[in-house]
Amino acid sequence: MIETYIVTKKDKVVFSCESDSLENVLKSLEFMGIEDYDNIQTIPTTNHPRPNTYLDEYDENFVLKSDYERAKLGRLKLQDDQELDEDNKIIKRKENKPSDPFEEMDLEATKKWALETLSGMCVGTNFSMLSQHTRDNIYCGATEGYPDYLQGENGIQTIKHINNFFRNVYANNAAIIETLETKEEIKLFIENLEMPTEAQILQEVIN
Repeated sequence: MIETYIVTKKDKVVFSCESDSLENVLKSLEFMGIEDYDNIQTIPTTNHPRPNTYLDEYDENFVLKSDYERAKLGRLKLQDDQELDEDNKIIKRKENKPSDPFEEMDLEATKKWALETLSGMCVGTNFSMLSQHTRDNIYCGATEGYPDYLQGENGIQTIKHINNFFRNVYANNAAIIETLETKEEIKLFIENLEMPTEAQILQEVIN
């Protein structure tokens, strides 16, 4: 039976997917190189909590709470022109404050933000290309109608190659980020960063 699994570290969501077994979830975590977590659980819904959010940001059906509720919890950074009033309502900020959140970050914090954004882009593109459900089917041999490169051992190797491909994408771009010397350079780099297309990825991992 397909269930929704979430992987967390101190109640912060690291990864979520649909799978037919914990064993296959563990395989995916291993392939993705995700090791820093302390809990794996199933939830009775197909809603997928977002990576880098916390469990208390969701209701009992794992639907994301309103911006107001998340702001009260301190989980949501308000817009630069917003604040919570004395009644805990989100209102327009009365005084002018810096409009650029990067002004509050030093260089190291900006690099950390960029690396987290890069990681999210790599994971998101990886699983949009080859879903967890497709990967589970490959692991258990339910691949009727799949192309040759997703059949049997070929399929397992394809998953491995795709994961390695995105590890390299992350590593190469992370190395560039570490060399950047200003917050403006880092911000511009992330804004202009594009993930490879599916055709480009398949050309790399199959040929």
